[in-house]
Amino acid sequence: MRNSSYDKFVFLTNDTIKINQYYLAFAHCGSPLLRDFDSKIKVIVDNTNSLNSDFSNINSVKLDTFQYAKIDTIHKADFGTYDLYKTAAFSGKFKNSGKKILRGLMIEYSNKYIDTDSDIVYAESQTYFEKEIYVKDTIK
Repeated sequence: MRNSSYDKFVFLTNDTIKINQYYLAFAHCGSPLLRDFDSKIKVIVDNTNSLNSDFSNINSVKLDTFQYAKIDTIHKADFGTYDLYKTAAFSGKFKNSGKKILRGLMIEYSNKYIDTDSDIVYAESQTYFEKEIYVKDTIK
C-alpha cells in the first residue's frame, strides 16, 4: 500500500490571464494505481466555470477532454523523461473577467484490468483538482 501520491498538476501560465488568453497546464500521473495494466490518462476540465465544488453537477456541465501526450495532436508539448501515456497537457480560456475556479479531474484508465473473476475489464481511478485563476479585462 502506498501512502504518498506523486500525481501533479502544473500550471505554466500565471494565475492572472487576460480575457480570451489561454492558460496552459499539464497533469502527470506519478503514482499510477493501474500501472500493471497498461494504463493511460486523460484530463477532463470545466472551462466554463460552472462545475460545483463537490462535482455534483458533473453530468450537466460541458467538459473538455484532453488525451495523454503520446496521442495529443493539439499541444505537441515536449515532456522530456515523463511517461507520455501518464502525462496530458490541457488548456482553456474565458470570455469574461473575474475570479474563476478551474475544476477538473485526471483519469487514469485501463481496458486491460483483470478483475477478481479473471475477466479483462475497464477500470479507472480519478484525481480531482481545482485552481483559482483571475481573468482581467484586456482594456485595463
